[in-house]
Amino acid sequence: HEPETDLLSALIRRDLNVIAAHTNWDQTVYSGSASVAQDLGIINLRQAGYLFTGEFPEALSAADVLRRINTAIHAPARVYGPMDRAITTMSFGGGAYGEGYLQAFESGAQAYLTGEIRHHEIIDAVARGLTVFDVGHYASEAPMIPRLISYLKSALPDARDVTYYCSTQPPFDGALLV
Repeated sequence: HEPETDLLSALIRRDLNVIAAHTNWDQTVYSGSASVAQDLGIINLRQAGYLFTGEFPEALSAADVLRRINTAIHAPARVYGPMDRAITTMSFGGGAYGEGYLQAFESGAQAYLTGEIRHHEIIDAVARGLTVFDVGHYASEAPMIPRLISYLKSALPDARDVTYYCSTQPPFDGALLV
């Protein structure tokens, strides 16, 4: 048995369709990065490719930002950098966009939130004075799912008989259809 084959077979048996708009969706205003930024209260959000950058209405310490992250996305974040650092500008590169830290730094951000970042990227980011929040791949993208469903419902009003299922758990924790 192959896991992908088992999953596809289960979906077919249940007559389910899957939308896998992943990387292309990451470059839209509905992306995980933009969704997390909005959930944290970021204003003046702007986009450059996969990176979204904006400001908090007032300066927050890294500890305050961490509390907001943990509340907004219901997932513990790892923080790299001083907890008392004042943050006004923050960049977001969800999923596996750890390499976006350099673009975040160059955009003037004091902090960067991502879903996956490598050890050497963390070292370089912190050495440059950037505070890094690593929230995990799933948690950095899950906030976009309800927005995607809302978008599809408004864009496809003739598909009233469609039922949308919103995953609430990462697929590797036993939640797969088997």
